Amino acid sequence: MSPWGKATVNLVGLSEALGTSRLSFASSQQLDTYLQAQSGAVSVFDVMNDPEHRVSLVIANAIWQVQAVECQPFCHDQTWVIATQDLARWLQGIGRRYQTVDHQ
Repeated sequence: MSPWGKATVNLVGLSEALGTSRLSFASSQQLDTYLQAQSGAVSVFDVMNDPEHRVSLVIANAIWQVQAVECQPFCHDQTWVIATQDLARWLQGIGRRYQTVDHQ
């Protein structure tokens, strides 16, 4: 197990936190259309493939409480570790806004 821990997503709770009626995972076709990503290999880095910001980026507040996070960059067989401050700086650098939520 990774020393960084693992998180799960409660879609009902997240939907309530975002004030929306229903959330679901994107289809393979939607991932390809909007993020040029493959199912099983989606990470925060894929938002760079969405210059029109058609996909909303939501990040749990808990992410900003740790020093670093693990991400799989564009494939499922590699893992990068990025400092959360560097992630925030990268998102700002590409002009990407995001919403934060308290979520359990």
